[in-house]
Amino acid sequence: MEALGFYHGAISKQTGEKVLCAAGKDGSYLIRKSETVPDVYCLCVLYHKYVYTYRLFQVEGGSWTIELFTPLQKFHTKHHPVQETTADGHKTEERV
Repeated sequence: MEALGFYHGAISKQTGEKVLCAAGKDGSYLIRKSETVPDVYCLCVLYHKYVYTYRLFQVEGGSWTIELFTPLQKFHTKHHPVQETTADGHKTEERV
């Protein structure tokens, strides 16, 4: 893993997010060591100004697997509704 140009080592989640947001381009990604799970890496991908993080595990035989969640699951667990008021006084709910 260390020989790959997109591997950033043992950086924090916040540092990884700053790197990707500074790139500012959808599809930008990096791999870093997990802060919480030993011998696990994290694939971090920027999409619509949000960084999605997926765990990478090396399995028996040396191949790799990824822990996937659908964007919808991530959306519901990471975002909260925000109420807005329209010009005519009606309240709307939007997800940000």
